[in-house]
Amino acid sequence: MKVECVREKIEQAVSKAERFTGKNVTLPALSGIFLEAKDQELKIKATNLDLGIEITIPARVNSEGKVLIPGTTFSQFLSHVRGEKNVLLELKKDVLTFSSSLEDVKLKTMPVEDFPVIPKVAADTIISVEAESFAAGMKAVSFAASPSSMKPELSSVYIYGEGDNLVFVGTDSFRLAEKKIKLKDSFDGSFLLPFKNVSELSRTIENLKGKVNLGISKNQISVLSNDTYIISRTVEGSYPDYRQIIPKEPKTEIVCLKDDLEDVLKATAAFTDKFHQITLVAAPSKKHFTVSGRGEDTGELNERVDATVSGENITIGFNHKYISDLFQAINTDSLSVSLNGAGKPAVIRGIGDASYLYVVMPMNR
Repeated sequence: MKVECVREKIEQAVSKAERFTGKNVTLPALSGIFLEAKDQELKIKATNLDLGIEITIPARVNSEGKVLIPGTTFSQFLSHVRGEKNVLLELKKDVLTFSSSLEDVKLKTMPVEDFPVIPKVAADTIISVEAESFAAGMKAVSFAASPSSMKPELSSVYIYGEGDNLVFVGTDSFRLAEKKIKLKDSFDGSFLLPFKNVSELSRTIENLKGKVNLGISKNQISVLSNDTYIISRTVEGSYPDYRQIIPKEPKTEIVCLKDDLEDVLKATAAFTDKFHQITLVAAPSKKHFTVSGRGEDTGELNERVDATVSGENITIGFNHKYISDLFQAINTDSLSVSLNGAGKPAVIRGIGDASYLYVVMPMNR
């Protein structure tokens, strides 16, 4: 194998691929990055068996070949390469020589035959979606999914079609987030992405350009762009009928600036107890509501938030963290908090954004 390629392209590709490698005592090849030079292209592959990626970059292939390199070593080395635009990779026996105008590095390799095949998904359905929107949909709800694997369906992001919308849902049974993005064509299927895969999927996909093709089969999904192929396993199981817990007619409605509420919650965080409880008090007769926190070792804080309040008087407690997590997903300046009485879930939406909602259960201490 002897191949010449652009330094910046291989550096970027290996950096992405390294995040898909895995640590497995019985399968050390999973920690490696697989290079294949063929047909004037260099393919860079990595997998941890749950996730896999294949990136193709143009190259001048003088002789074809395959090699498996320890992923962390290769990625760390490439991030500090200072040579000219092009670099040369040449495999001799079990050593890969990396050459540029300033470096001449010899890298030990791993057995190529130990690297697992990254399967191509035999998709039952293929849909086209904007890469940035798909990544944003996952990020907007994944924080609400359960990190525990006790209930695999809750430790997942649920994605399904609803007319010309693609709907993303995450819940841990204490709070729930739903995000909708537009599709060009309708999709009537659904699938569950494992929580532990979503962060890397969204991080990688958001940097792809334009539209990607999403291939969906029974146990796997694939994401295909011009130069990148990603595969993820999916979770078997049925997602709970979450819509039945979303209240339809609120008893109290609060509208306020997102930044105002976020600032107050940051201040209140230091005064919450071990259960992270805050208390919200609202009355339609006032042009504000109050957020308070009380900690046995810290004291008490009560702070007002300017707002429009309508409906019934209410005093209700929430987990501070469950409200604070929301701000990463709402992009509007103002938000509405719909309260449905003591012991009932609240619904939070961005004003003017019908694509997103967040449901959070109260604390009944």
